Amino acid sequence: MKEKERKVNQKTFKVRRQRVLVRLIKESSMIGLLYKPGTAVNVEPYAEVVSISDDITDLKVGDKVLCNFSNSSISLFDEAYTMINDYDVLAVLSDDICSEITNKNISESTKDKLLN
Repeated sequence: MKEKERKVNQKTFKVRRQRVLVRLIKESSMIGLLYKPGTAVNVEPYAEVVSISDDITDLKVGDKVLCNFSNSSISLFDEAYTMINDYDVLAVLSDDICSEITNKNISESTKDKLLN
């Protein structure tokens, strides 16, 4: 009998007081067969919203966001999440931009424009 898969979502993990639970969006750390330099150290500021408090109306679960990761990281069911305040969400990203970021097709200048 298979063990029931545990998932963190809006129903299983309810955040409070204008907080947002996000999961980091990992970009590819390889170019061909080589690892990109510095990818073990850098944390990209892109995440997917997993759960939000009831008083947040301008975000929804599943949104891909650009955020400031100055808050606490937590581990739930062997997966890393970050709890942030709603004002740490700097922008909601479109699916096109998000796929470019994760595939690293986006130029550094475009990335800088998004961050500034």
